[in-house]
Amino acid sequence: MKPLTAVAILFVAVTVSAQTKTTRITFAINISQTDCPKLPGNLSGTGQGIIVTTMTVDSNGTAHLSETDAFHGTATAGSDQYVFAHNDTAQLNFPAANLPLTFTSTEKFLLIGQGSAPNLTVVGVFHVTVFPDGTVIAMVDNERLVGSPGCFPG
Repeated sequence: MKPLTAVAILFVAVTVSAQTKTTRITFAINISQTDCPKLPGNLSGTGQGIIVTTMTVDSNGTAHLSETDAFHGTATAGSDQYVFAHNDTAQLNFPAANLPLTFTSTEKFLLIGQGSAPNLTVVGVFHVTVFPDGTVIAMVDNERLVGSPGCFPG
């Protein structure tokens, strides 16, 4: 086998195989009472998270990127204690040559009040498609919100 052919086959095999990266993080969470009037005070706390990203390229050259995020932690607002969980998944498809490009995301954020503290939640499924003529279609398939939009970390 010629060396150039062997390098080309190796390149294709590496490009088509899945590449996965896992990242662990510790972070601060802060939500102001001004942005989220349902809170008894400014919310602050810390959390732990894991982010798993996978990239594959199919035989047509389309790149598929998926990401799953899982975060959890504790926080306080005034004298109230909270536990939070935030889970996201995203799927992006990048064609090799031409659009459309597609993006789908699901999000679930739960701020769970201990005792009589209020619970705040957001759950949603979102889609975006970019067409060759530049037209962008964005839609929200499903969104359930308890609390104002400012109650949720962006």
